[in-house]
Amino acid sequence: MDRQNLLVSINGASASKPLKLSAKAKTDISRESSDPSESAIRFSSPVLRVSMPTSSFRRARLTFKCPNGYAENWDQAGFLFTWPSPELPSPDAANPGTEDTAPHYVKAGIENINGTPLGAFVANNGSLDFSALLLDEGEVEQGFTLEAVKYDFRLVIMLVKET
Repeated sequence: MDRQNLLVSINGASASKPLKLSAKAKTDISRESSDPSESAIRFSSPVLRVSMPTSSFRRARLTFKCPNGYAENWDQAGFLFTWPSPELPSPDAANPGTEDTAPHYVKAGIENINGTPLGAFVANNGSLDFSALLLDEGEVEQGFTLEAVKYDFRLVIMLVKET
């Protein structure tokens, strides 16, 4: 197997079958914070990583569910695509980077915002772009599927609806 495509654990994440994720409270991947008491630049969330050049990526599909709901405000799960800077090729909780070296990223998944689980999409290349959508009844517990597709030089994230 090509070494660059191995699943790598960061910040204490672990894989099982089926994959179950958990995280300590107040972990995040961010370049901006709504809480002035916290550092704006953070890379503290548990992550399972597959590294590859952007040119090699074609598509990925992720279905996830939270059968017990989300306990904490801002709980989230989903895809994370990062483009680390050459100065910081492997950011983590201990070294998240600076304004100049923190990675650019796209996060797409589900996020609990003020008690409402939403489809949440964040892109940050030094400036933040955020979108959210209401999920249908039962999608949180029964499953929510996203597909990420490389389209020309773009990364397109789609909500997959089974009919």
